[in-house]
Amino acid sequence: PAVLDLLVDTHSLDRGRTLMVGDRLDTDILFGNNGGVDTLLVLTGVTTSEEAYDESHAIRAKYLVNSLGDFASVLSDA
Repeated sequence: PAVLDLLVDTHSLDRGRTLMVGDRLDTDILFGNNGGVDTLLVLTGVTTSEEAYDESHAIRAKYLVNSLGDFASVLSDA
């Protein structure tokens, strides 16, 4: 996406070290996936855990947490 390209270029971000965090598969996670960055889905918003774990769903996040408080576990696993 052009917006993500602009953010990466403007802030000299490394896509390999950039993480898109969001609570919606169909917007936030899709945006990150299409932009070539890792994605973290937080299950405190619109997307349900059933949707997130549904392997037939076309949009998948690389990481999944129940809340932002669980974010540290992602960092320690990375």
